[in-house]
Amino acid sequence: MSNNQVTEFNLHTSFDSYTNLKVWEKSYFQKKYFNKALEFSKPKIGQPIFWKGFLITILTVFPLILITDLLLGFILPMQTLEPKIAIFLNLIFVAILMQYPIMPLTNKYFGHWINK
Repeated sequence: MSNNQVTEFNLHTSFDSYTNLKVWEKSYFQKKYFNKALEFSKPKIGQPIFWKGFLITILTVFPLILITDLLLGFILPMQTLEPKIAIFLNLIFVAILMQYPIMPLTNKYFGHWINK
């Protein structure tokens, strides 16, 4: 399994009575297995180093803003729109492009460096 994939596990338990549920919740075994399950839920990749995340964000967002502004200028009459509406439209396209394909590509090519 690669680091980009997320795996989710669900554990369902049922009890024949409320009393048995309360006994289980206070038991040593419940604490032991709950703590063991928490170990599996911890992310394997740490938080990126702040300055590296900042640098990658600037290097991806700034050119993307310039490109979308240029492309939207060809498609829509951006100069005739109210500036706040033009910025909002640009923001929508930047957000869509950041989700896919920019962030997956950024993680693919720079993920190993960011998390060093």
